[in-house]
Amino acid sequence: MTKDITWAEVVSNFVLVYKNLVRSHLDNCNCVWNPYRKTDIETLDKRRKRTIQHPPQLPDINRVSSIKILRVTVSDSLSVCEHVNNVITSCAQSVQAMRILRAHGMATSAIHVIFNAVVIAKLTYAASSWWGFTTAVDRQRLEAVIRRGIRSALCAPEHVSRTFSY
Repeated sequence: MTKDITWAEVVSNFVLVYKNLVRSHLDNCNCVWNPYRKTDIETLDKRRKRTIQHPPQLPDINRVSSIKILRVTVSDSLSVCEHVNNVITSCAQSVQAMRILRAHGMATSAIHVIFNAVVIAKLTYAASSWWGFTTAVDRQRLEAVIRRGIRSALCAPEHVSRTFSY
């Protein structure tokens, strides 16, 4: 036979557990960081100025500052700025080729398809994995590629309206 538990009993049991387990821990824990408190700012500065001690270099193994994983370049500081530069350079070359194709008489609808298939694909390839590591400047540069494509009539705005919605 089960006992019907009222809401008041549940709340009182929860308060009892909170008082005995959680509250006593919180009283002893001083983990609040205030970004405006001088000692916290000094502690943060000390941690920022700490140099990383790398292990000794092994013979015949070169140390690198970035690695390319599945065509995404990540630096040793988890920055993707180099990857963004490579993608933008590659997209600029593709856009130039599309301008030449348009000058030779290719239809606008075909140019739009090519832009989506090439440039948008390059910009969004594995973006869910590296987008969080971009800076605001990187994001603006990536979005500028699309704005230039729209302005030069290489792509239709309705095709790329939701490209960067991460």
